[in-house]
Amino acid sequence: VRQALVEIAHVKPDRIAEITGALDLAARAAVADAFNGRDADPLTGDPEVAPAYDVVIGTDAMAEGVNLQRRTCAVHHLDLPWEPGALKQRNGRGVRQGNTLGIVGVRYYVSVGSLDMKRKDTIVGKTA
Repeated sequence: VRQALVEIAHVKPDRIAEITGALDLAARAAVADAFNGRDADPLTGDPEVAPAYDVVIGTDAMAEGVNLQRRTCAVHHLDLPWEPGALKQRNGRGVRQGNTLGIVGVRYYVSVGSLDMKRKDTIVGKTA
């Protein structure tokens, strides 16, 4: 995925982060903070912090405790969880209160000729 983003979408490699089970909770939170950036706070005098990443690639390690809602414009599922709650949790990394964008696109990638589409429709239908 990283290679495709760099070669096809021309995303700079240093603007892509990854969150996997190899990272502890503090490191995952640090990646999320670096993705979100921060506005200046006139009350505390904290300066604005520009986002360090434009893309976060994640595994199920992102399921809880990773808040990417400030700048997420799209969530792409390269696989599907088996439980509707897990799908809702995944989408909730970006589709949630605090997102500065009005719309977050959610994309599902399924294999032609497989049962992926039926499974996706079933899981998404159960989350509604």
